[in-house]
Amino acid sequence: MMTNAKCPYKFSVFKLFCCCISSLIPMGYAAVDLVMTVGIPLESVIVDSDDSVAFSSTHRQGLRTETEVEFSIAVGTHVGEYRTRALIETAAGVSIPVMAGTEFSNAFTVNLDAGTPGQESANLTFVARPVPDGEVLDTNLRYQTVVTLQRNDGGTWTDVDTQTTDSAFVPHFTGLDPAADELHVLGTLGNLDEPAREWLIASSATDNGIPLEIPVTLVRYDAWDQSTPNSDIIQYRARFELETMAGVSVPLLNDGIVAGTVDMDEFVEPVPGELPG
Repeated sequence: MMTNAKCPYKFSVFKLFCCCISSLIPMGYAAVDLVMTVGIPLESVIVDSDDSVAFSSTHRQGLRTETEVEFSIAVGTHVGEYRTRALIETAAGVSIPVMAGTEFSNAFTVNLDAGTPGQESANLTFVARPVPDGEVLDTNLRYQTVVTLQRNDGGTWTDVDTQTTDSAFVPHFTGLDPAADELHVLGTLGNLDEPAREWLIASSATDNGIPLEIPVTLVRYDAWDQSTPNSDIIQYRARFELETMAGVSVPLLNDGIVAGTVDMDEFVEPVPGELPG
């Protein structure tokens, strides 16, 4: 379950797409126009324990990538074999090692004829999975998927087009024992907004501080072997620091610590172990 500390909500998903229109003119081929669209659930999640549970609808042991490619041709004909490759990177472009083979989609054949109006399209969904017992995704970082369309040129896969999704927070649950990971909660902070005002009045009960707002996102996943999730009160806190432009710290009340609680289920109903997306 993912919840926002300010307003709890169920784990929700929406697609973020980037689109590219290009023309391919490889040696020995007619010109092929394509539209490549890639996307991942913005609120993605990686759950290592999905390898050992019998939920056929869950494929969260890797970062799921959905890709759609539309091909068309104006002149001549074209027959080609294609596939896509997905790599996981941090927002800074640092690659995350993935299991060999999990980064590739199944190969598919495109058969185009300018004499027959229309186009061919391929819809692909596959999972780029981090190496087991390898790098754990950091809650302080944002991750993106880099998807490359490749064409088989006589046994050599040639890169044709590359698209990158926007970066997002990707919680990575590494626990394999549902009983041992009680209250397994991951959290991250969003961007700190500019203060609503830049002054304060010490003698005022309402204006004696600087109002700040920062989103806190909490994600919980444990006890997935149970038929019905239990609910627990989860405590969280954030620590603010205030300093001058010269880097000198300004003491804050309660050492700048703001705390709160939120009621979170162990996992989302109605299917044990299932999260949307």
